[in-house]
Amino acid sequence: MEAKAEAIRKVSASKETVICSMAGQGDTDVTRGFGMLQALETLSEDLDRTVSRPLQKEAFKCSAACCDTAKNQTDLQSCVQSCSEKVQRMEAVVNHELGDFQQRLQ
Repeated sequence: MEAKAEAIRKVSASKETVICSMAGQGDTDVTRGFGMLQALETLSEDLDRTVSRPLQKEAFKCSAACCDTAKNQTDLQSCVQSCSEKVQRMEAVVNHELGDFQQRLQ
């Protein structure tokens, strides 16, 4: 969980760096805008590789274990849902942060 929080802090810090590096520069400069998009894409790929995929892998392993331990279909569904909660929380945080970032750009 601490690794996820640290990665999110890095995302926020990186977004602030991108915003600060763009401050005072012309909005019409397409090259700079493209550089910002590349930075965001790189950041997104890094977040996917270092946070999202490991959490998804953990959730899939947990869900597979549910198949071995659940006594009935209701238990299985509850177990699988519980396994996916970390991924859902991470996605909600990332979506919230990206929404805040978009608001700051407007």
